[in-house]
Formats: sequence, structure tokens, C-alpha cells
Amino acid sequence: MLVFAFQISRSGKSTYLQQVCLVVILAQIGCYVPARFATIRVVDRIFTRMGTMDNLESNSSTFMTEMRETAFIMQNVTNRSLIVMDELGRATSSSDGLAMAWSCCEYLLSLKAYTVFATHMDSLAELAT
Repeated sequence: MLVFAFQISRSGKSTYLQQVCLVVILAQIGCYVPARFATIRVVDRIFTRMGTMDNLESNSSTFMTEMRETAFIMQNVTNRSLIVMDELGRATSSSDGLAMAWSCCEYLLSLKAYTVFATHMDSLAELAT
């Protein structure tokens, strides 16, 4: 399952993604979930790719850090994982970012991994059809 959050900047996408992770964790440990009704599947892992900047300690650019994090997720994800990605491909050109985001989404769809993906790239909506 792939859920897209398409919204303008500063509209709360990142906050929403953080809340998704927190609610899943709360549900899995048997705590109260702030909802009238919720159906939340059990996940084996939660992967996040959010808010990357240059990493001076490892001498990595924003793009390199983003790619390392994404590669780790793609190598370790299962069909029972929750993947939360915020603006994948923002550290490169629009066309390269779209190509990366598209290929990651296709792969995650093929695994049937539960994925929440926030983006400005309206072209990704074509994956839903």
C-alpha cells in the first residue's frame, strides 16, 4: 500500500508523517491511540527518510546522505515494514529526483510494503492509476 501526501510547503506534511510513526508505535505496544477507530497493521520495522542535511562528520553532501539512507531502506525493507519518506529526491534536480522517487515507489509497491510518501511531485500521482 502506498499513500501519497501532496501538499504545498509548510502545510504540515512532515508533522503528519511523524504522527503516523508515533501512532503505529503506540498501537503496537498496546497504548491508547488518539482516534475514534483505527485499524493498524503490525509492522516488523519502521523506516524513515526525513529532513536530511549535509553530514560534516562523514563528509557527505545532502544528496549523498539521502541516497545512503534510501539505499539502507531499500536493502532492508520487507512487506511487513512501514516506510515513511518525506520529499525523496529534494537534494538533486527535479528530473533526477522524480526518477529516484518513482523507482523507489515502484519497488515498494512491488513488495506491498506499507508506505507513506510526502512529496511536491504531482507526477507521482500517476502511480496510483
